[in-house]
Amino acid sequence: MSKINNIIVNAVSTHSGGGLVLLRALVSTLQESGLEYIVIVDSRARKYFDSKENLIILFVKPSLVERFKSELNLRKLSKVSDKILSFGNLPPLFKLSSESILFVQSAYIIKPQVLSGFSLKQKLRMSIERLWFIIFNTNVDSFIVQTKSMQKLMLNVTDKKVEVFPFALFQNNQCHNINNIDFIYPSSGEPHKNHKNLIRAWILLSAKGINLSLYLTLDNNVFLNLVSWIESKVEKHSLNIINLGYVTQHNEMLNYVRSSKALIFPSKLESFGMPLIEAKYLKVPILASELDYVRDVAEPVQTFDPSSPESICNAVERYLGVVELNPILTPKQFLNNIISRD
Repeated sequence: MSKINNIIVNAVSTHSGGGLVLLRALVSTLQESGLEYIVIVDSRARKYFDSKENLIILFVKPSLVERFKSELNLRKLSKVSDKILSFGNLPPLFKLSSESILFVQSAYIIKPQVLSGFSLKQKLRMSIERLWFIIFNTNVDSFIVQTKSMQKLMLNVTDKKVEVFPFALFQNNQCHNINNIDFIYPSSGEPHKNHKNLIRAWILLSAKGINLSLYLTLDNNVFLNLVSWIESKVEKHSLNIINLGYVTQHNEMLNYVRSSKALIFPSKLESFGMPLIEAKYLKVPILASELDYVRDVAEPVQTFDPSSPESICNAVERYLGVVELNPILTPKQFLNNIISRD
């Protein structure tokens, strides 16, 4: 195997969420490796990255003009690079001279979905990204995904190599315990994350006298309408729901998960499900959607139909042990019940 002289990580569209957590972990590992490398990053994530001796970081503003300039620069840089890893779901705009690998982290890119619930701006952006992927994925030599479910989806749209290489950052820092967290749902607020059905389930539980705390991590500025909707339900039904806002520090987020009695995860679509990985590592019980992406990475103690608030509510009750199953009668007992009816 030839020695890798240079690595370019093209993460121009990664600036938040689980993708940013993985990117920071990858960059930290590259720094320790001693390899020379270049990272191209969305300027909105500038505060998370510092230049090092073996590192060049290029920041790109989130505009079409700057993105196009970045693609031209990537083509130029690739002439002296052995490997290019595109980290943000989108393939390079141009065919590159170096080996090109695309790390696909979004199921929406490759799986047609009804985009109801998204804003017009979000729908437009996602449609452009899908079109970009369809047109330019031939510029990629191979693909990397994180689960077998994603691999199956990818093999429906490409005949190139699709490898499953999941990775995550695990830290053993023991922080102070945070009390009174019954359930936590660490997630952004896109429609497929399914917050509204989760809140509706919490309303059902409250009506039964089950008042559990639920911690959320919704950015108040990005998901203002959803946060306002949740606040109205909290006030109307006296729910014990706390929104932490966007938690910027990964250690802090892990501390919240570690301190919780259980993680609940009602998302309808995931390419990986980082919180599931973290909860499994921290040995925190998981209640999650009965979907393939969950089974790819975790073993939940209870599952539910994410489209049904009643199903979510029932799963929580089963986890708490407050549900009693109806006894199964023998034919004779069944008949006696019929006969003895008034």
